[in-house]
Amino acid sequence: MARAPTDTGRSRRPLLEPWMGWTPSPEQQPSEAPGAVHSPRTASIAMRAASRFILRAYLAGTDGSGGDALTAFVLVALVDANIGHVDADPILSRRYAAFDQVPPDGFKRPTSTRALAARLGLPYETTRRRVERLVGAGLCVRTPAGIHAPHLARAEYRNGSEANFKAVRTLLRDLHAGAPDMDWPALDRFAGPDPLPWRLVSRRASAFGIDFGSRVTELTGGYDETITYLALVEATGAADDAEPRRYVQTLPLARSIQQPTASVRRRLARLEARGLVTRGPAGHTASPAPAAEDRVARLNQESLLLLRDLFGQILRLWPTPQGGGERPVP
Repeated sequence: MARAPTDTGRSRRPLLEPWMGWTPSPEQQPSEAPGAVHSPRTASIAMRAASRFILRAYLAGTDGSGGDALTAFVLVALVDANIGHVDADPILSRRYAAFDQVPPDGFKRPTSTRALAARLGLPYETTRRRVERLVGAGLCVRTPAGIHAPHLARAEYRNGSEANFKAVRTLLRDLHAGAPDMDWPALDRFAGPDPLPWRLVSRRASAFGIDFGSRVTELTGGYDETITYLALVEATGAADDAEPRRYVQTLPLARSIQQPTASVRRRLARLEARGLVTRGPAGHTASPAPAAEDRVARLNQESLLLLRDLFGQILRLWPTPQGGGERPVP
């Protein structure tokens, strides 16, 4: 089973990776200082909303991963490595924001298995097997220059891109409802006349998903455990939720993420051993043991900061006409 290294005390990893070979633009800089701290309840609500968003994307199956958590994260990291650098240039980012505005093939930057493994904190051999699976499924190709995914311009991927955009809009709606004290972007920024920035939002949401998933996996120990943990957070609430603690049994939890009950039971046992979840007579809940409370609280705070970065980047790369931005650049 693939394990991610556990290093919960490290500082926030830069959103734009040095190994991608490019430098953050002002539009890509974090929206808040790394040390920013918000109320535990707000951070907990953000963690739950982010969990729901990741589970929506995972369960939609539009990525072609076939329900395998690790394969899904490898594929998203691959696409992000290939084309995410477009957003380092605000002009290019807006030019290739809408779905029908496909970046030319020459914009793709092939990556390597070793780079993907480093990005996700995975063993090389584990990553290589997942890449070979994706190659066999026609979801990526291997060339002398490296690995890349074809541009997803076909009609079936348009549906996935639209679904992803709507999922981000739903995430924003959840944040408005749960944490209205934060200055989240207005919901109407994600509506209005076409062309909407489906590709831009998908690129930034992919980067968010990788960063969020890798941080959770530092705590859970594996990407399969991460999906189980996120499902439990979504079903029962994250630590520091003001509402009464809920419990969920293994069978309905496994059904909610379309996984075998026995597998989910084993993952819950591993999460309990790490102190991340609590078992009671009515099932499990996402309430940490006292020894893990600080680690979970830090994860919740990091989740909130990542969400702030996500929406801050989208707004800076896709400004309103009143803000002087060009929407879109021809």
